[in-house]
Amino acid sequence: MLNLLSFAVLMWILYTPQVSGIIGYDCGSTHLNVTTLSLLDVENYNIPLTQPQIEKTYIQLLQLSRFESVEVIQCKVSINRFIYYCGMHSHLSTVMNAQTKYILEITAEQCKKMHLTGIFSIDINKHGLKVNQTTMRPTTFAGFANLDGQCLGAQYSDPYGAWDNVIVQGTTTITLTSYQTSINLETNQIRLKSGTICVRKKILPTDHCKFNHYDVLYEGHPKLLILKIFLNDGWYHMTLTPEYSLPPTIMKPMTKPTWHYTNPGSLAASGSDHIMFPAEKGGILNAMARGVKGQPIAYQGISLSHLLDESTIQKITENTWKKIWGNFISFGNASAGIIGIYFCIRTVKLIIDTLIHGYAIHTIYGWALHLIGALWDSITNLIIHLS
Repeated sequence: MLNLLSFAVLMWILYTPQVSGIIGYDCGSTHLNVTTLSLLDVENYNIPLTQPQIEKTYIQLLQLSRFESVEVIQCKVSINRFIYYCGMHSHLSTVMNAQTKYILEITAEQCKKMHLTGIFSIDINKHGLKVNQTTMRPTTFAGFANLDGQCLGAQYSDPYGAWDNVIVQGTTTITLTSYQTSINLETNQIRLKSGTICVRKKILPTDHCKFNHYDVLYEGHPKLLILKIFLNDGWYHMTLTPEYSLPPTIMKPMTKPTWHYTNPGSLAASGSDHIMFPAEKGGILNAMARGVKGQPIAYQGISLSHLLDESTIQKITENTWKKIWGNFISFGNASAGIIGIYFCIRTVKLIIDTLIHGYAIHTIYGWALHLIGALWDSITNLIIHLS
């Protein structure tokens, strides 16, 4: 029994298919997380030499995409026809709605067939249709006419009426268009060249993994990205312009992190002159309070009068007043200029309004005293109203 179990396990191991793993990296974040290692310097290490195993790794750089490129085909069939009544002895006469131009409706299958074969069937086949070109062909839609002037009428009907014993001739204009555009994969909408937005009727099957929402930007072996370069005296980080950077981490194979003590020197004694003890702080506050109340204190040679004398304060005051007054003068000059421009515009407007009002009053009353009212809008409106 044990031998049979061992044989079954051995056969299961031999027939197990080899599988490979896949590793994905999220590149959607704007933060760069990079570890740099120096390839110039490697610290000493004491490890046994082993035969390295080289394994090639291939990656795919993906980008989330909301749009996909699709092909759009369009077909336009325009009919321009003329109807004539074929009478006795092949005499022609006109009928109602004899000439009409309209767009013929076709199905999607007919449009696809025209793009594939270049043929459109309407009573007779139209051959030689080309994509992204317009083809115009003369067409006899009903009846018969020869070069000798003989005609034979027939029945004919279209969206605009029906006729008996008529000859229908005209032209058929066919335009085939094909181009690439984008489709929004989330809304299933297609934007055409004309700006029209259409919804694709063909609904794709639901794909929860959304493999068609990704664009492969790169596929192949991941090459090393050189982030820092050693030039002359130091390391430089290569961005838009070279910038000085800290040296990269030196690789330390099979080592443990160590801690080194650095003597701070006279850290406790340095800066003692700048330290204010609590007793000194209270004494300074008391001296300042006595000085504010006008009580006598020991200045010990410290006074603001030594820094700012009377002439300095007066000079500061005069300069400040000149700057403030200068700003007022600049503002006044600018305001006067704006008011002057406004006054000129109003004067021109008054002259034009007066001329127009005078012309309106002169048209009604002629050369009369009423022309004085042209100087005022209200009087002009009253005079014209009373007329």
